[in-house]
Amino acid sequence: MQPQEIKDIVKKVLSDFDVSDTKAAVFSVDENSIGGTSGKGTAMGSVNLSGVRAGDILGEQPVLAEDLLSKKVLNWLGKKIEIPMQRPYKPWKPVRDLPGYLSTTPARLQIGRCGCRYPSSVLFKFLADHAAARDAVHSKVSEEMLQQMQVVPLKSAAEDMAIFLRRPDLGRELSAESVKKVQSSLKKGAQVQIVVGDGLSSTAINTNLPTLLPALMATLAKDNISLGTVCFVENSRVIVGDQIGKLVNAEVVLMLVGERPGLKSAESMGCYALYLKQKSITEANRSMISNIHRKGTDIPAAVEEIKNLTLKILAQRTSGLGLSSSGSAK
Repeated sequence: MQPQEIKDIVKKVLSDFDVSDTKAAVFSVDENSIGGTSGKGTAMGSVNLSGVRAGDILGEQPVLAEDLLSKKVLNWLGKKIEIPMQRPYKPWKPVRDLPGYLSTTPARLQIGRCGCRYPSSVLFKFLADHAAARDAVHSKVSEEMLQQMQVVPLKSAAEDMAIFLRRPDLGRELSAESVKKVQSSLKKGAQVQIVVGDGLSSTAINTNLPTLLPALMATLAKDNISLGTVCFVENSRVIVGDQIGKLVNAEVVLMLVGERPGLKSAESMGCYALYLKQKSITEANRSMISNIHRKGTDIPAAVEEIKNLTLKILAQRTSGLGLSSSGSAK
């Protein structure tokens, strides 16, 4: 095999695997080792790639193989690779014992086994948590609770849970009847409109709303923030709150919604905050506080976080990625 043939092979392989960094020295072709000066050698030739820069072969900048596949290719070609400086290795040193680490997470760790199976107690707990997650999705928000809290009930365009799960888009808009109800029954022109939605966990609303909503309304009112009429949307997605906020001409909409249940918590609620007076609205404009439940962000902490976020949004007249972390909250 002639030197130029080797060069062509190397160039094609490197271009196929996109090895294109410009920093390090790599390889060369020793013509004497490719069949020797007498033209004899193995069928593939003996390739000694050591000591000359990649530019000698590619006619370009030197090459550094960063990814594992490229390194394998270069090693197969007999190329010596210059490895960049690595950060000093610092062995991990635990700061607590195993029970200490397990106490910081609800994750299923160190659960043991019985042969090749889970222990019975672990399996039963898993099945119970899975059942709780399913119940959270398919259960209903208490109508009695909503009446006691004077929350106006509304419905999305998804007529029932089966349609809601199959057609998420219908959960993002109100039914025609509910649009009329918003226009006739809800207060207009408030700074903040609070909307509650079952989302994917009615359990989260039934568990958290009776404590969180009165505390949140009281703390916002203490900061002289005008509030609209609180409403609840059955079979709702987050974006339905935008529609309601615009219908009542609010500045900010706070959407309290049941989050997708996991196998360790079926009662987690989230709060999505959006400044409605922006020229265009995308998901990047939405701020969020998640994991509101007794084993996550508890109610007092959540109320304080939502209040501070709302004040910051009103002060900066934006939300989501547009918010400045150093901006004033008032």
